[in-house]
Amino acid sequence: MQRKIWIGAAVIALAIAGGASALLATPATRAAGWFGHSRGFGHGGHGFGRQGGVEHMRFGVEWVLRRVDATDEQVERIVAIADAATTDLEGLHGQHQAQREALVAALGSEEVDREALEQLRSEGIALVDSASARLVAAVATAAEVLTPAQRRALIEQHERHHNGAWHR
Repeated sequence: MQRKIWIGAAVIALAIAGGASALLATPATRAAGWFGHSRGFGHGGHGFGRQGGVEHMRFGVEWVLRRVDATDEQVERIVAIADAATTDLEGLHGQHQAQREALVAALGSEEVDREALEQLRSEGIALVDSASARLVAAVATAAEVLTPAQRRALIEQHERHHNGAWHR
């Protein structure tokens, strides 16, 4: 049963993360379309920047929740939770970019400074840990908005999708 709860949480997390990843993407990645797909692949056209990411996140959350008969109130509450998490995670983008630049600088220097690289690795893990903790908090809060039956239905949807022909 614990595994199924985590799977349900993962389904909600994926919807939230979809919007957050769009916001954390670099401008070049955004210009290529969502998750690297071109506009012609059906993933573009949502706009770029914060508003486009919010719209994409909202679409994903609504799409997933309608499949489990969520009420309009539940959808709005979960969208608000996802939007708040997306805003918080968006704040980490600058830190992530600075970390990448520092890594490139360290690797491009005349001599490899293992201590500096280790420090960057440690800071990177802390950044990912912070983002992960925020995402899990949002997923838990969103899961509390749904009924146990709705969470089970999300789990079933997730299992059908991931055990389907696409993954064989």
